[in-house]
Amino acid sequence: MSNSSNPNMNISVDSARQYKSNLNSDNYRDLFRITAYVEYANSTIKPSTIVFLDFNNEFLDTNRAFILSQSVIKEFQPRWTYRPNYLSYDMYGSQLFTYLLMYINDASSVLDFKFDYVKVPTTSCIKELAISNQRLYPDRNIIKDIKFA
Repeated sequence: MSNSSNPNMNISVDSARQYKSNLNSDNYRDLFRITAYVEYANSTIKPSTIVFLDFNNEFLDTNRAFILSQSVIKEFQPRWTYRPNYLSYDMYGSQLFTYLLMYINDASSVLDFKFDYVKVPTTSCIKELAISNQRLYPDRNIIKDIKFA
């Protein structure tokens, strides 16, 4: 039985109340932050922190079809078994995109990361996602390029 104070409270109300509680660990999860250098149309370059690659972020769900359409299929290498960070490093030169690779390949854990073939989003796809994220850049026409640190 729920610890709710009202015995007539339904599950939806109780779930919403518990979700907003300070005891909900989701409220304290680490966000996946990436430092990027944004080149603007006027040729200035400024550092920026991008947070859209949080594994629980609805932004990825919204753009899943785009990411899949901009992904290439690679033959899975034995060294990547249970090591999506190795795949990220091999494809992008950085481990920053480990969670994106897990997400797009439907691996909820590194123990699920064993395939015959793997989907790898292109670098241009990742840049386009960062540029088109309206929360970060309200006017995407002022962005010329993004380089990830």
